[in-house]
Amino acid sequence: MSRDFDGVDDLINCASGASLDNQEPLSFLAWIFPDTVGENPFGGVRGMVTCKGTGAGFVFLALNNTNALTFVKDYVGGGSVNLARISSNETIVLGKWQHVAGTWDGSATATNVRLYINGVEPSYQITTDGVGTKESDAAENFNIGNNAAATGTFDGLIAHVHFYDRVLSRNEILQLLRYPASISRNLIGYWPLWGASKEGEY
Repeated sequence: MSRDFDGVDDLINCASGASLDNQEPLSFLAWIFPDTVGENPFGGVRGMVTCKGTGAGFVFLALNNTNALTFVKDYVGGGSVNLARISSNETIVLGKWQHVAGTWDGSATATNVRLYINGVEPSYQITTDGVGTKESDAAENFNIGNNAAATGTFDGLIAHVHFYDRVLSRNEILQLLRYPASISRNLIGYWPLWGASKEGEY
């Protein structure tokens, strides 16, 4: 009971309702079964688990070249630096189900981004504060399994995607790992992704 992404061009377009726009704080959660680290849209970032935007205002949770979990928020302006937090290498296991989550309080301080893999916060190899101005993502759709340009396709299965407009605690993440959609407070999107599909939008 999940959706299968082909690592080439698949995506689930969840559109861009006002409740999904410019959320800070936020929490993303999903069950994933990656076959590979996925397609490479830019730099070392590869298969997108969730992504709001492409080149404008983007905020995403993704895998990278070294089997790490990555959270990035787009900052613009002179000398801008994107907010980024990347787990240590090999924290994601290919060919196995695992639960991933990212929470962010909306600040430019990267240590306020927390990642979780199977309910455990990993060590981090990159923690980069945002510099400049957060760019609006209001004009961008929220996508599962890819970015809006379909250049960062996830390769494998995704299920039980949650989007909250607050920072979840570790205990809440552990509860949702076991019982999806069991916490309704500030839940602004839940996509169980029943069935199996390789093409089109959900």
